[in-house]
Amino acid sequence: MAPHAEALAPRLALGDAHTCVLRENGAVFCVGSTRPLAASSPPTREGVARLATARRIDGLMRLRSIAAGGSHTCGITERQCT
Repeated sequence: MAPHAEALAPRLALGDAHTCVLRENGAVFCVGSTRPLAASSPPTREGVARLATARRIDGLMRLRSIAAGGSHTCGITERQCT
């Protein structure tokens, strides 16, 4: 990817109930949930704390950009052109 295009690559992905950020080093951190929140049950302090804690997503190849849908996030990996 050209240097100017890489600067424009998405670094923040917003889903229905989760958000992910792509750091410059290729690491991805996400906060929130992929499950819909139940309207009938009030949130607990523990549940809110769990959803509000960003977690690093391990096991990914170095990503260049990310995008989110309702309950999923996808990424484009680095690729060496020869």
